Amino acid sequence: MAKTFILLIMLGICSCGSLTSNLPFIDDQNFTSDTQFKNLPLGGLSGIRYHAQRDEFYTISDDRSEHGPARLYVWKGVLNDNLIELRPTRQIILKDKKKKNFLKNDIDFEGIALDQDEYFISSEGYFREKKIIPPAIFHFNKKGILKKQIHMPEHFNPNFKTRGTWGNRKNLALESLANTRDGQYLFTANEEALVQDGNIADYKTESTLRILRLKKDKKGHFQFDQEFPYRLSVINNKATTDNKKGENGLVDFIALDHQRLITLERSWLPKLKKQVIRIYLVHLEGATNTLKIPQLKGQSLKFAKKTLLSDLDTIVAKMDPKFKRLDNFEGICFGPRFKDGSRSIVLVSDNNFSKYQRTLFLALKLPKGLID
Repeated sequence: MAKTFILLIMLGICSCGSLTSNLPFIDDQNFTSDTQFKNLPLGGLSGIRYHAQRDEFYTISDDRSEHGPARLYVWKGVLNDNLIELRPTRQIILKDKKKKNFLKNDIDFEGIALDQDEYFISSEGYFREKKIIPPAIFHFNKKGILKKQIHMPEHFNPNFKTRGTWGNRKNLALESLANTRDGQYLFTANEEALVQDGNIADYKTESTLRILRLKKDKKGHFQFDQEFPYRLSVINNKATTDNKKGENGLVDFIALDHQRLITLERSWLPKLKKQVIRIYLVHLEGATNTLKIPQLKGQSLKFAKKTLLSDLDTIVAKMDPKFKRLDNFEGICFGPRFKDGSRSIVLVSDNNFSKYQRTLFLALKLPKGLID
């Protein structure tokens, strides 16, 4: 804790979230929306993890079996203190317990965590006219075959009787997933407030989210351990119109240990057609355990402590001049260490399979000593 505090002072960061320095920019790599791999569109990359033993990156696509079967990608390449240059080498098709492809709109995979050679993947679920599929965490073996599904606590789950008054909002559920380096803890969170917990964030008001922590038991199964309230920041600009309001969301994080996260928040300002991307250091210790509190609105809560590490607006001028803007970042992970011992951080964007967006890998440097 003391080491972290000293380095925060060196970076010019205070507990109130002010910032005078940023995570150093390394490089960016772009793939246009018409890029294909294995005869399928390469896109929808919503989560990313690095496998240090294999020196490979894994990305999950949020394709709801609309453009192709549910799948994840394996990437190899170069990441050093000057360059990021990755290429897809494998595609793993994800299948249910019967070894069949997932049906269209039955899943919405968003976050990914690696457990040795197996995968945990979060799904936002899906709202249909006659059916609601709740959010969940899926456990796959190394071949991409479903082993187990972890269901969320009841306060996350909407149903027809409570629709609009309870549970996760449409397309604002489990965008994130991460585990600790020792593999003993797994984290996920809702992207925006559950209906019964309050309003979503606007340019005046923060939103109350829940960060869920799961712990591995003696049999190797993950059980819900604790839940922490998290304040999602206000939208970073008032540039909205009556019918095009901005939005913000908690889209992914890195688990440093069982009490600390690096979180990624993404705002979209439609009037300016601009993404605002911010990275925070979060301490969970001391926050209220909300696991057994079904409704947070009106409750007296101690929130997780959050400190701004970087606002990516500061790096736009350093990016590839052909793509001089941020994009729809939804994934963040550690990459390999640099020669000086510092860690790389890699972000990936979801192109929404849109011709107006692209897949963007962004490499940053985490100052040595901040988390070790």
